[in-house]
Amino acid sequence: MKKICVATYNIFHGDYVKEDVGLIGRELSGLGADLVGLQEVDICTERVGGADTLRQIAEAGGYPYYAFSHAIDLRGGEYGTAVLSRYPILSFETVPLSSPDVEGRSVGHALIDVDGRRIDFFNTHLSVESQEVRLCQFGELKALIDKCQSVIVTGDFNTEDLEDLALLSPLVTVNEKRFGSYYPRNIAIDHIFYTEDFTPSDVQLPALPHSDHYPITACFSF
Repeated sequence: MKKICVATYNIFHGDYVKEDVGLIGRELSGLGADLVGLQEVDICTERVGGADTLRQIAEAGGYPYYAFSHAIDLRGGEYGTAVLSRYPILSFETVPLSSPDVEGRSVGHALIDVDGRRIDFFNTHLSVESQEVRLCQFGELKALIDKCQSVIVTGDFNTEDLEDLALLSPLVTVNEKRFGSYYPRNIAIDHIFYTEDFTPSDVQLPALPHSDHYPITACFSF
């Protein structure tokens, strides 16, 4: 029996921690997270002073493997989502999602080797502007997931609608208690989905003050 701890965290491009973006990595490491999906990540943009914030977070947290998923160009750099891992990333791809007339979105797909067990790990941030666009993105994500077997999906899905979230069935979310992870409005839009070959435990909503979202963490046995 193996065990891995997973986190999802919308970091609001590190705005709350300013120059010490590495604090996010140290906090995630302190929570015991082995595999992390980050949303709202800036790479070398003007608003983060041209810094490679992903590299800083990964190095500060002791994550030797990391990858960035480009969503849009932004203020001299890039903006999107990212994956941090303590385990080798065997392959990584960024898949653009349909985002007509709204901010561009994408999903990152990492194949992770956890002591010989391969896990397909997806991380995304779906559109907030339009339910119609978001439902299309759910469908595209589901098509990617259906090609895989052992799957974990993290992300900010920008919806509390249970019918929308059920579009990823048979995957289920650890956020069954409806943790209000986007705390300014106390809404449950951040999730960790998983296939039935994983058994979740110790689901937490750590109240880290480094973003307008709290992370969600969960451990999985398999």
